[in-house]
Amino acid sequence: MVDDIIVVEDLRKTYVQTKRKWLLFKVGEERTEALKGISFTVEAGEIVALLGPNGSGKSTTTKILTGILHPDGGSATVLGYTPWKREKAYLQQIGVIFGQRSALIWDVPVEDTFLLYKDIYGVGDTEYEETLEFLDQHLKIKELLPVQARKLSLGQRMRCELGLILLHRPKVIFLDEPTIGIDVWTREKIKEMLKRVREEWGTTIIYTTHQMSDIEGLVDRVILLTEGEIRYDGPIRELMRSVPYKYLSVEFAEDVPDLGYEIIEQAGKYVKYRVPRREAKKAVENVLKHEIVDLSLEEPDLEAVLKEIVRG
Repeated sequence: MVDDIIVVEDLRKTYVQTKRKWLLFKVGEERTEALKGISFTVEAGEIVALLGPNGSGKSTTTKILTGILHPDGGSATVLGYTPWKREKAYLQQIGVIFGQRSALIWDVPVEDTFLLYKDIYGVGDTEYEETLEFLDQHLKIKELLPVQARKLSLGQRMRCELGLILLHRPKVIFLDEPTIGIDVWTREKIKEMLKRVREEWGTTIIYTTHQMSDIEGLVDRVILLTEGEIRYDGPIRELMRSVPYKYLSVEFAEDVPDLGYEIIEQAGKYVKYRVPRREAKKAVENVLKHEIVDLSLEEPDLEAVLKEIVRG
């Protein structure tokens, strides 16, 4: 389709590791299929999360789409380009963050790296100032520009890294584990920034993470990978509903009754039950037969959902 910014078809990647004896003699090879023929598309302006346990293939997918790795089979295009050809016209339209790998020049002020990127990407003076203002609204970038990169805290550095890749207003950004080890405040600011970038620039975002809280309330869609295969591809709300239970939290005004549901947490007269989804309404009705102080019925969090799917 015309609106598909990313098109992946039957993408495959196998890693080959040579086995040696006494560090000299080759005794065989160990082959690991990182991707086993995955296919998906991403529309313009979508925010899509690539999720999965370690070794699922999500980082391999990101590295192929950013041109760092060459696949062994299948095809992929981003903005109509083949990523691993690394054409200049393609690289100038994307932005990439890979976890703890910094693009900032370590021993100079942050502003020097920003000005270097400004020249590399041909950003005009007016656009540069307007973009800095835009970034400063959510990331508080300007106060960090005079500081040497090596003197930044991890949270400050990630704010600068995100600002740096957004400086040329890319059409697609890839974020691979961008929030490892950073504080909650910075994570929330990054989420707010990404929402604004999508709303105002129409940017397409691919977000790979282990932090489930990073994507709740942010992404439109989840692609769940396990062992190099896609296990789920769809709206995040449907993924949440795929787990066959809900959590019912109750604070009783009297002694805790035996309702016959699994108790996963209890403290005094407070109880948290795990109830079958199809019986949730009946469970609430049973609770309301007793004197209570408070009650809430909740969906399982995303992390619990993913564990359930991977286990199943």
